[in-house]
Amino acid sequence: MKHILQKCLILFLLAYGFSGASFYYEHSGNSDVAVENAQPKIEPQKGECRMSNDELSNGKRKLLQKYNECVNAYSVNSVHVLWFKVWEGESGVDERATCFRELSQEIIRMSDCAEQSLDKGALMSLDEFTGYMLNLGFTEYFFGIILNYDSLKSYEAETKIVDEFDMEDEKYLFKDRDYSELIQNMPVDRESKDVALLYLNYLRYKYGDYGCEQVAFHYECSFDKVENDKKAFLNRYSDSKYSDFVNQVIVDYESERSRIQAGKQHEKDLKTAQSIANDLKERKLWMALSLFGMIGFPQTDGPISIDNEYDVSTMYTLGLKWQYRRFFLQYQYYMAPGTTFDDSFAENGFFVMLGGSIGTLKSWSIDLFLGVNSVNTHGKYPNLEDSDFEPLVGLQYSKAIQLTDCISLVLSAQAAWTGFYYQELTADDRPSAQEAATQLHLNFGVGVRFWTPKPRSMYDEKYLDLIEE
Repeated sequence: MKHILQKCLILFLLAYGFSGASFYYEHSGNSDVAVENAQPKIEPQKGECRMSNDELSNGKRKLLQKYNECVNAYSVNSVHVLWFKVWEGESGVDERATCFRELSQEIIRMSDCAEQSLDKGALMSLDEFTGYMLNLGFTEYFFGIILNYDSLKSYEAETKIVDEFDMEDEKYLFKDRDYSELIQNMPVDRESKDVALLYLNYLRYKYGDYGCEQVAFHYECSFDKVENDKKAFLNRYSDSKYSDFVNQVIVDYESERSRIQAGKQHEKDLKTAQSIANDLKERKLWMALSLFGMIGFPQTDGPISIDNEYDVSTMYTLGLKWQYRRFFLQYQYYMAPGTTFDDSFAENGFFVMLGGSIGTLKSWSIDLFLGVNSVNTHGKYPNLEDSDFEPLVGLQYSKAIQLTDCISLVLSAQAAWTGFYYQELTADDRPSAQEAATQLHLNFGVGVRFWTPKPRSMYDEKYLDLIEE
């Protein structure tokens, strides 16, 4: 049944114009490379399609998701009584066929977009394309790739592949997959089946877990298993038409792995260097010290008596803020003039806040903070216990106006909530149970900020060298 299904899939996909190897060569700039046994195709209708590298990368991820849906659409179900299988049936045959057809069309569309968007670029690596050819059932193109691998690989060396050093697609296609049954059903001779199995096991070693063993809490991978498979094949088929392919391609991957890892690291370094170049150009805020003054309007929320008694109309604040990138430490000293008392202050105290900032920092920011509030009421509220530290939470908005390269005028608005406990007095002047109350500080201020971008000398030299290149 599976053999029949595979043939149906091949015919079904070919009818919808997915020509495997020709498709890869056209969209990689390899149109002059011939593939044995290539089949005629119906050209898909090409439309205008331009995509950025990020869009092409996201498109490749979606191809993998679609491929996973296709694989999971088909299943074999069975019923057992004790140890005896009494019934077996398949489900999802038509669904998988339809899914693979849609996947092949999407691969064509994405590759057209890559061809139009990239200069000497391609959507897929040769290994990834090989995996799709095999899994979509294009046996003739799979062996065409093997027989022309040398020429194709030389072309690929001059081609920029989307996510070339990511290898997520290749790992997904080859990891934890046993192709033995699929290869056995191929309409080819024994030698071709054996070289296909050898090649697929090599790709599983390269991207998956073939030849790996668990040692303690990690896996160790060795080429020995693949090397033994290779020797067995060459001993069995001493005059094989695949000998050149086997000797040149099925080799220890460690050097290639190192090259890919080096390339992947280089890609990361380039992105880091570009980010540093932007920071240097824009002179992003790195460290700052601000001095400011504020006027505030506290609002107390609690029992009616405390609303009437423990409330002041105005507070004045002096503050200091130190900022490192998006982290800041802030200190504020505040005082409230007396309104119903002869003394100079109704209360005074200080805030200490830690927080983080969002925004450009250089021109504007929104700060979120937590902290503590220490208040002294000078004994004016006998039922209020002064607290050394009360919880504090809030946010503030700052707008900066550049005065010089390193000095800014900063306008700010702040909302801070703090809590405390208050005791009502009963009719016989006995204190009742404590009740919670909160006070909202609405502050508006102006200040001066002294700031600096990160010095060029503090960046890693290797990134600066990449910028100069």
